[in-house]
Amino acid sequence: MSRRIAGWCVILCTAYSAVTLGAPAEVAVGLRTVAITKPILDAELAAQAWTEYLVAAEWMPPKTSRYVVLPRSTKGECDRLRMRYEASHGVVTITQTRCIFAIEIDPIARKPGEKLAVVDIQRLAQSLFKNGESLKLASSDTVATDGRALPATASAPWTRDFSWWQSDGRIGFCLLKDDGKPSALDKGMDLETNAVWFSVELPNAPHGKE
Repeated sequence: MSRRIAGWCVILCTAYSAVTLGAPAEVAVGLRTVAITKPILDAELAAQAWTEYLVAAEWMPPKTSRYVVLPRSTKGECDRLRMRYEASHGVVTITQTRCIFAIEIDPIARKPGEKLAVVDIQRLAQSLFKNGESLKLASSDTVATDGRALPATASAPWTRDFSWWQSDGRIGFCLLKDDGKPSALDKGMDLETNAVWFSVELPNAPHGKE
């Protein structure tokens, strides 16, 4: 995976702030709250299924956690869903596009600005992902800023396009949603494929918010 794609995965996880969700029948879309429609529900269910497929039990979100919809335009086009929650080992942020799953960990037991060695990031990945025991990670540089999974050790389909990074004390992992099954959908890590996941009808923005 190129460093350009790894860099975009960092942006996926860091852009936008967490917002408070509305009632159970509503969902936060940026700074607005809208009723849950079928496109939103379908995306949420798909995101939930991928989280359950990929994330180990000890890192799973609480059942009360919900996704925030992130619009990419004022026309209601949405490119990603985000969830942020606290796990036993740190604060977790999961961001998903149509084809990409990104998860970032802000560890509790860590000094600000401290960098982990690749072997420690590898150990974290092995505990974070289901069937991730065979993951072996390599660094793209000498200071362990980012890297990828070694193809020879990647057994699960989703490990084929797998990258990692660490920045400002956080560790992130990004991968292509690939379960090995045939799909009619085009899949890829590129920006164009993941530009629009679904669309919603946006109400007027709250006064002074946009």
